[in-house]
Amino acid sequence: MIDLGKYGYYGDDPKPVFNTSFYRGEDLYSDGDIENEVIKIIAANPTTDYEEAISRNYSWPVFYHLTRIRQNLLNWYPFKEQSDILEIGCGMGAITELLCKKCNSVTAVELSKRRATATYLRCREYDNLEIIVGNLNDIQFNKKYDYITLIGVLEYQNNFTSSSNPFKDFLAKIKQLLKPEGKLIIAIENKYGLKYWCGAPEDHSGIPYDGINNYAYSDVARTFSKKQLERLIKSVGFNNAYFYYPLPDYKMPQVVYSEEYLPKNGSIDNWIPYYEPNGNSMVSDEEHIYGDLIDNDVFEFFANSFMVECCAGNEDIGEIQYAVSSPFRNKEYNMITVYSKNDGFYKIADSDSVNALKSTDNNHKMLDKRGLLVSETNIKGNVMYTKEITGTPLTEILLREYADKNENEVYKIFDKIYEEIIRSSEESDRLNPIFNSSDEMHLSVLESNDKILKKIYIDMIHKNCFVQENGDYVWIDQEWCLDDIPASFGLYYNIIELYASNMWIDTCIPMKQVLEHYALTDKSNCYYNLKQAFLNTVQNRYSTFNYWQLSQLNKDNITTNIKLLYNNMNNCPKQHLSETEARINEILKNGTIMDVIEYVGTLTDEIILKDIPQMPQFIVRYLKASDNEKAVMQQSIKRYDDIKNM
Repeated sequence: MIDLGKYGYYGDDPKPVFNTSFYRGEDLYSDGDIENEVIKIIAANPTTDYEEAISRNYSWPVFYHLTRIRQNLLNWYPFKEQSDILEIGCGMGAITELLCKKCNSVTAVELSKRRATATYLRCREYDNLEIIVGNLNDIQFNKKYDYITLIGVLEYQNNFTSSSNPFKDFLAKIKQLLKPEGKLIIAIENKYGLKYWCGAPEDHSGIPYDGINNYAYSDVARTFSKKQLERLIKSVGFNNAYFYYPLPDYKMPQVVYSEEYLPKNGSIDNWIPYYEPNGNSMVSDEEHIYGDLIDNDVFEFFANSFMVECCAGNEDIGEIQYAVSSPFRNKEYNMITVYSKNDGFYKIADSDSVNALKSTDNNHKMLDKRGLLVSETNIKGNVMYTKEITGTPLTEILLREYADKNENEVYKIFDKIYEEIIRSSEESDRLNPIFNSSDEMHLSVLESNDKILKKIYIDMIHKNCFVQENGDYVWIDQEWCLDDIPASFGLYYNIIELYASNMWIDTCIPMKQVLEHYALTDKSNCYYNLKQAFLNTVQNRYSTFNYWQLSQLNKDNITTNIKLLYNNMNNCPKQHLSETEARINEILKNGTIMDVIEYVGTLTDEIILKDIPQMPQFIVRYLKASDNEKAVMQQSIKRYDDIKNM
């Protein structure tokens, strides 16, 4: 029995099965006592939307375990109906509830009884869930599964699977638990993720550049490059593997690309990076680098995380190629946009956001009546399908002109957008009362050519437009409209959204110059405040605030860190190698660590203490290590400096 009362829960008995028959009586994985606070929050909240509670009790563990952003990793995934799923390492239930909604039955395995208790309470309304507390390697299962998930689990198997090859053997065991047509879903950090090159601490050890240095300074976990992970997966018989790339990573995914749908033209929308525990070690801003990675076709190597769909046979994988969520919106506006090989683009709403879906469909029909070319939409239940559009994305054309600094061509495009905005609505004889309602919303006198429109479709922006061969614009994804707004606001919104998503273009043609060209400078403050007022209506202030605390990158820190490195480089005296150290380096060029140990055994204590004082400590560590650890140390040690650094 579990004493749920100590967490403040006195409601009805939770419906899931709680199985402790494989529990060894020790929680081997934990964030500490903060987990008790997380469980108390779960117990006190009948809903699974904990964003307000997170704001009141903010810390990284509370946010990480409870934010609904975590579900964006799989809320778009097309689990087949009536499927059975095994979730290995359910943690505190961040993904478990989603799986319970999507699948026939869920078996969740968790090492920690305390974390399993959190899942038990969090999913207390689901009777299709069994939670098993224990190590997967100890558990006997009485059935096989359609899906198995390993989300943030594989990297720890050098500590939890006793084997000379723990990662391979762990995956081999999992494969045995799948039905012949079953699929494995792995989510894991990329050892060579861009944020690590920029200086972010390694997610498991908290040490900057740890994974890039092959974990020379820690043994908490091991992650892989794409090729390493691919080889590992195939080595156990998963012959098909399809890679997804969630941004900023698999923990807080906002947009998910795939190997067949990669970002193009140096542009990535709809995501905001974050840094945990902090970004104080950063030496560069990853947002500014992705453009070059994309242009040089190396995005996949540097993606921060992987999600891999695996199967042993010839089952179809990679059906969904792209997904973007809206994690910072209020639930009545929260939808998922998906691109499927079979069904093209479509939007998924839940029960709270169906009306927003209908509104989008209606906006398309209204624009069509006004003579604009818009994508054809069709609603079935809670899904709105969009007929696929051919043509060149307007974003691609705009960025190309910016890169070439073709001001006139850029202005021609914005002129065309403005013409389309004018066409989209009848004129209005009144101005929305929000204007001039305060000093912040004071609107200067409108130019004679600026019209007030009954409807401003603010999603008539570059990223929602395709250009046909004949030059016609076709619009997609028109979610929002505002009443009685000047047409120039629609143009302003276009300009600032383009610059916000592609900050590099300001060095080509400054945004200030473009705003001046369209006489928008005097209106900028007013229009900016209108944009913020709109966002405040749409966005969930709690989830926005919670994530904002993690997404602040101090640019001054970057400058400071670079100066520190530069000063250290120039001020440090050149290292003089002792005769003993030089001899060790010579041995390591062609020999082994055992050769070094043999050599050290010939030295006097006086020489050792003077020249190589760290050596005895290293020898003890090496001799006590397992065979696997010795192999890793053999590979890592190339010079005496490596020994000192360990």
